[in-house]
Amino acid sequence: FLQKSENRSHYFLIGFLFGLAFLFRYQVGLLIAGFMLWLFCIQKGNFFLSILLSTGIILSITLGLLIDCWYYGDWTLTAWNYFEQGIILDKLSGFGVRPWWYYFKAVFIKAIPPIGIVCILSLIIVSIYKGKDALIWTIIPFVLVQSIIGHKETRYLFPIIGFAPILIIKSIEIVQDRWCSNLLNTALSGTAIKVFWVVNIIILGIIAFRPADPNISLYKTIFDSYKGPTTLYYTGSSPYQRAQLDILFYRRSNLEMREVRSIAEIDFNRDGVCLFVTRKPDSISEAGYKFRLIYSTLPEWVKRLNFNNWVERTKLWSVYEMNVAERGCHSYTEPALIQRGPMDPK
Repeated sequence: FLQKSENRSHYFLIGFLFGLAFLFRYQVGLLIAGFMLWLFCIQKGNFFLSILLSTGIILSITLGLLIDCWYYGDWTLTAWNYFEQGIILDKLSGFGVRPWWYYFKAVFIKAIPPIGIVCILSLIIVSIYKGKDALIWTIIPFVLVQSIIGHKETRYLFPIIGFAPILIIKSIEIVQDRWCSNLLNTALSGTAIKVFWVVNIIILGIIAFRPADPNISLYKTIFDSYKGPTTLYYTGSSPYQRAQLDILFYRRSNLEMREVRSIAEIDFNRDGVCLFVTRKPDSISEAGYKFRLIYSTLPEWVKRLNFNNWVERTKLWSVYEMNVAERGCHSYTEPALIQRGPMDPK
């Protein structure tokens, strides 16, 4: 667009939009830096036009600074505070550290195979055969820096999701030019495109009718089923805790949370219902109590499709209602009728 535009004001406008994008999500600064490097090193565009682009960025960020001063009541550079606390003081690592290759694994799994692998291969192909492309110079610095930072979350990749279709198109063009000119005209390609649309429509339907937070179904089950005094015991981590803070909005006032080292520490003499939540459902059968399953993140029929033991490697919640009167019985009672999860949101 910048190459073809004859209106110099477009450079200023795009720079202003770059600045707004930075204010909305500071990680976008890596994308902007990569594009600016491409502009100066590869494009070697008109110096005056580059100044216009930079001016738009600076103006937008300055407006953000003034708004921060207005709301905080003092001069503060929030972008620097974010960088200092998260990177220099390394407070982000307190929320968990993952290996450098985590994002490749996350894209492969969460983008739904084989779409995830197509995205990864497209990035590699375009990087190798179109290394001077503006999109590559924009994306690669972003991916590299995010991979170096210890704390990683899939949402950090959201700023580059929109580039995925463009990368796929560019990689298809490369494959057609170099190896297979009729790539899109083969029977295999036609089938792949149909599968792509079917999978996307199905997944879209599932996502549209389930909560964005998978734990909501757990909260709803306990909220709807236990209106009297209830104690929820847990080991290790609680499903009601996020970023070291307790979530109160989805909890009844008479739901008490108690951490225990093992299921043997449950106090059955307390008034009300005793519930136990765990990520390791197999361990509960060893406790020596009668229990019934009232909630599972995934329906039982999905767990039976445990190819390559993926269930054991997945973070799933199971909630059980405990019964001290039946102590000594190791077998399951019949599961409760309420057993909601993301695959069964209603």
